[in-house]
Amino acid sequence: MEFICNNTATRNKIVSLRLFNCIGIGQKESFFIPKILKAHIQKEPVIRLGRIETKREFNDVRWTVKIIRSLAEVDAPPGNYNICSGKAFKASEMLRIVSEKTKHFPEIISDVELLRPDEQSIIVGDPTRTLNTLNQNGIRLRQPPIRKILDDMITEYKRQINAQKNL
Repeated sequence: MEFICNNTATRNKIVSLRLFNCIGIGQKESFFIPKILKAHIQKEPVIRLGRIETKREFNDVRWTVKIIRSLAEVDAPPGNYNICSGKAFKASEMLRIVSEKTKHFPEIISDVELLRPDEQSIIVGDPTRTLNTLNQNGIRLRQPPIRKILDDMITEYKRQINAQKNL
């Protein structure tokens, strides 16, 4: 699909967005970050995961939406734009941060059923073109630090869990 778009991008004024991992409130619990947050908040003794030495971007969905909206508002030139931060974190590092924040340190089990045979060890994007396009139009968007994103998600998950208990 991207190849087809690239061949006609200028003529047809096609802007193609490549989104990297987004995290945020409301994300399904089958995804890594919501899964570990829920397990930590509910004090589960064991968490079963796939590979935890992979490195991925974990971008705030609110920031991601601001980037997309800004690209639309500035009438970005045709082509491909990576919606990414260029910063990757090991899954194991995210586990450590969440454990520190929740004061819960569960056993982590690598489950063969959750391993992906073709999984890349690192997936990180280059945000240069996207940020340059926005900067040239006077737009500077800073992604919140990962700890702030996680704090917001933890606060909301705790609120949801408490609301369910009070039903």
